[in-house]
Amino acid sequence: MEISLKSTTISPPPPLPTRRSLDIRSSTNLAQVTSQFALHTPLKRVTYRSKPWWSELLSMLRKAYNSALRSSKRDRFDAALLASARAARSTYLKAIKKAKSDHWSSFLASATPQTVWTAKKLAVGRPPPRVPSLPGASTLPELNRGPSSTISFLVNQPSFLTLSCSRLGTASPWQLTRSAGP
Repeated sequence: MEISLKSTTISPPPPLPTRRSLDIRSSTNLAQVTSQFALHTPLKRVTYRSKPWWSELLSMLRKAYNSALRSSKRDRFDAALLASARAARSTYLKAIKKAKSDHWSSFLASATPQTVWTAKKLAVGRPPPRVPSLPGASTLPELNRGPSSTISFLVNQPSFLTLSCSRLGTASPWQLTRSAGP
C-alpha cells in the first residue's frame, strides 16, 4: 500500500517498537554513554581543598600512622607501641615535607609568565594586616595603647567638617559647617 504523489513514494511507517526492543536499545545506549564517561572523567573529585602534592604513598603512610596511633592509645603503657606510633608519625611528616618540596621545585621549574605571579604570591605568603597609618602607631597594640596619640592626631588636622543644628527656620535643620582648626 504505497501512496505516490508526483513521483514521490512514502513508505509505510515502521512497526511500533516492542517493550523488549526498547529495553535492548536503551541498555545499549546506556552502556555506550557509561563507557564514554568512564574514559573521559577523572576518578578523583578535584576541589579547592585538593592537594596537588598528595600521593598514594602519603595515603598509605597516613593510614599506617593513624593505625599505630590508635593502637598506642588503646594500650597506653606499652612502650613499643608508643615508639612505633612516633616513628610512623615522623615518617609520615617527613614524607609530607618531601612531597611539598618536590612539588614546589617542579612548579617553579615549569613556571610560565602567566604563573609567575602565582608563584610570587605563594612564596611571599599573606600580606601583613592593615593598620591605619597614624603617627607613632605601627601595630595594633600601639594603636590601642592610649587615646592620646590618636586624639592628638585627629584634633591637629587643619579643618574638620562638623555637624551643627540650627532650628531658626532654615530649610534644613542640619547643616555641615567647617570649624576652624588650630
